Amino acid sequence: MRHTAIGNVIRVGILVTLASGSSASFGLIQGELSGGNKTVSFDPDSTGENKEYVSGTELTFGVMVDPIPMVPFSLGIQAQSYGFDFGKQIEDSLIKANPGTTYSGSYKMAGLLYGPTVKVWAPLPYVKPYLKFTYLTGSEVLKMDFVNSAGAADSMAVSGSQTATHTGTDLCLGLGYSPIKFVQLYLEYAIHKGKSTLKSQDIEMTLTSGGSATTAKITSDDLTDEDKKADTADSKSIRLGVAVGI
Repeated sequence: MRHTAIGNVIRVGILVTLASGSSASFGLIQGELSGGNKTVSFDPDSTGENKEYVSGTELTFGVMVDPIPMVPFSLGIQAQSYGFDFGKQIEDSLIKANPGTTYSGSYKMAGLLYGPTVKVWAPLPYVKPYLKFTYLTGSEVLKMDFVNSAGAADSMAVSGSQTATHTGTDLCLGLGYSPIKFVQLYLEYAIHKGKSTLKSQDIEMTLTSGGSATTAKITSDDLTDEDKKADTADSKSIRLGVAVGI
């Protein structure tokens, strides 16, 4: 009888510890904010042979809810904002195709994605490893404004934008640390698998040769079936963030 009573006390103690570890540090509702580095592959020649890796910035915001007390599982929603500067890759590609020319201007992309997320973690008191899965949808806008010039008399100037829809998933492996109750610092590594589909464009191209300029408009009507096919848009991220629970 005594051994049974002691065993019950130990089991209750373990449950209380796990509950404290899973809920007290997180809170029933938790807001997450992180910033970090996002890396994508880029193929300036569209050949599949000269892929380069380009790093950009990323900001994420999420709200999570623990639906079942004492169970290390939460549901929520997350939003991601990110940007890349492809100017160096475009410059190298244009100069390689047209030796002796110069490049100036910008070629940048910005994206905004959002979607539902689910998170599970190990119910430890202070340091919590976790897994997080997020389904994302949204859009990306590519803005370009550059000049490829072979001198004062010959040049190509391009300005405008392209808009694409984006869908994908994030799988995150993270580690959280709670220095005080309801506050958590976390570091996570995210693998993104996605697809981008070009939907619209509005670009103006001016070719100057021998001092004579010709301007052409490239619109959404000029998109071909090949242009409208979804392209692989995978990426990887490293994020450092803070979460506050109530």
